[in-house]
Amino acid sequence: MKPTSIIFLIVSVLLACVGVLLCFTASNMAANHGTAIFSQTGSAETGYNYTTEYRIDSEKISQISFDLADTDVYVYRTDDDSRIELVNFPEGTYNFTENKTNIKLTDTTSVKNWVDIDNFKINFNGFRDYLHYFRYRDNRRAVNLYLNGSIALNRLSIISNGNITVDGNAGNQNTQLILSDTDCEFITRGGDFSISYFRSNSLLRLEATEEAIIELNAVNVNTLEIYGVYANTTIRALNFTYALYIDLNQGRVDYNLGGRNFDNFNLLLEVKNGVIKYGSQTVRDGLYVENNYDEAVSPSEPGEPEEPDEQDEPDETEQTDPAEQTEEETTEQREANRKVTPNAAIIVVKNGDIVIQ
Repeated sequence: MKPTSIIFLIVSVLLACVGVLLCFTASNMAANHGTAIFSQTGSAETGYNYTTEYRIDSEKISQISFDLADTDVYVYRTDDDSRIELVNFPEGTYNFTENKTNIKLTDTTSVKNWVDIDNFKINFNGFRDYLHYFRYRDNRRAVNLYLNGSIALNRLSIISNGNITVDGNAGNQNTQLILSDTDCEFITRGGDFSISYFRSNSLLRLEATEEAIIELNAVNVNTLEIYGVYANTTIRALNFTYALYIDLNQGRVDYNLGGRNFDNFNLLLEVKNGVIKYGSQTVRDGLYVENNYDEAVSPSEPGEPEEPDEQDEPDETEQTDPAEQTEEETTEQREANRKVTPNAAIIVVKNGDIVIQ
């Protein structure tokens, strides 16, 4: 071996030793000062489930939205500060953005996540966080969203391929999660729903794009909407003040009234291929209608416009050639036709059963 090569080899070994010594020294100094070396925190006691935490300014934030793959999302009530915990989220695989009023969390594998152009900031904490990932790469990802009573959200949107759970009574403390004027829209693309001890004066909308189990317990909302391709739905202790709309392509709805009734609401139950059981009533492959409000609910299929009366002459000034309608107009019209009916409970299961007791 040439003398030059030997010199370079010795220098390399010395630099490596110095680097290791510096790492141990920095680690001990960080431990003494309570400084985290990694952005994720965890230990062997937690099964190497590493978490990253973000605080929420309850006085400023009005909208929170998640759009994630392969992630279970949990929403809890807390007496502490509102916050978001990301469990087993490797660096560089997600994008967390926050402005004056909005928080958004999405998946990303782009290098763009390292650079925050708007704030002239580089989000790169060193390769140690990326190497650290191998300790928990096989662990399930999860998001824990903790909300306290002082937060005033206008909208909470959660889209995930995993389970979505809202538990306002975690720890059996006889409490509930209250989001007074928050429109909540939850969509799962392959997971289940569990909503319990939740109260809102606004809308709760659930949508399952694949087979799912939907469970609701002690839910108090203004309007509840549930849509599913194939969903078995269990409802207990539900209270809605404006409208209920459930539309399942296939599945089953088990609704335990718990002493409540539909006295102030029109009721429409429909199955295309199945059985309706409501109290002592049994209907197979058909409709059950009960009008308890001033304006009778239409027995036509929910989501479709009512047919005009034959004696009513159409207003020619309002006629529009279908060929002249833009796609945007027809989309808006379809959305309008799907609106829930005020003071009505409408449950439609195209293939399956409805049991209310």
